[in-house]
Amino acid sequence: MKILLINLERNPERLSRMSTLLSDMQLPFERIDAVDGKCLSTQEQARWSQSQADGSPFLSPSEVGCYLSHRIAWAKIAGLESDFGLVLEDDLHFAEGCAGFFSTNDWIPDDADVVKVETVFWKTLIGRSHRDIGNGYSVTRLHGQHFGMAGYILSPGCARTLLNLGALDRAIDQIFFDPASGLFHDLTLYQAMPAFCVQDQFIAQNHLGIPTNIERGWDLKSRRRALAQKVGRELSRPLSQLRDIIVGRLLSPFTRKKLTKIGFRPYLPPVQPSSVDR
Repeated sequence: MKILLINLERNPERLSRMSTLLSDMQLPFERIDAVDGKCLSTQEQARWSQSQADGSPFLSPSEVGCYLSHRIAWAKIAGLESDFGLVLEDDLHFAEGCAGFFSTNDWIPDDADVVKVETVFWKTLIGRSHRDIGNGYSVTRLHGQHFGMAGYILSPGCARTLLNLGALDRAIDQIFFDPASGLFHDLTLYQAMPAFCVQDQFIAQNHLGIPTNIERGWDLKSRRRALAQKVGRELSRPLSQLRDIIVGRLLSPFTRKKLTKIGFRPYLPPVQPSSVDR
């Protein structure tokens, strides 16, 4: 499996830490020189972010940079013949016993477009049927919202499809992992159970204080959104999402889905960087 690590040039400490972690797991990787959204021109940002009713972009500069960085990784994976590609961001902790799954494709379902291998500890809708892949791990279909793009496996065919995406009206993790996105329903998505990795910002124990580089578009206070546009986006989430959550609860005998939190088994101790970005 080809491993691609997305890293900003201005974050060498993160690269050093991830290099140590992956080296300890005997996993070679290729660094992707991430696109710094802060350095993009207004025209370049507008090229990749659709505009809202008031003319402001949906995506923040850092969200555009994140999208373009992942596109570089997709282009690498699209050139593979039959191998899968693993895309990682540089602020991860890895789970115990996960290394073997990053060096082989044998455990990946034949119909998989994407296998999400991280967690953000939210409850989400998954399949009741799990495929045991060893070491206490399994994979199952992902049917619900589960944001984050810090760790996922991608097929070459899916990567080629993704390169046809143009300007976005929501962040890239929402495009992938939100049922309100049309792409979500076009992809065959799987989830590793428990997850193989988690971003530092989501864990309580052994938290290193590595800040996220992504400033969400909806957090930008300088953005002025038309009220109708804001309400419209919320109402655009299909009512079927609510229906899926209701029928997917554990006690329901009428569905093959269930609502659950994606767990994580930490590998201890974590590697401490010499100086973490602050």
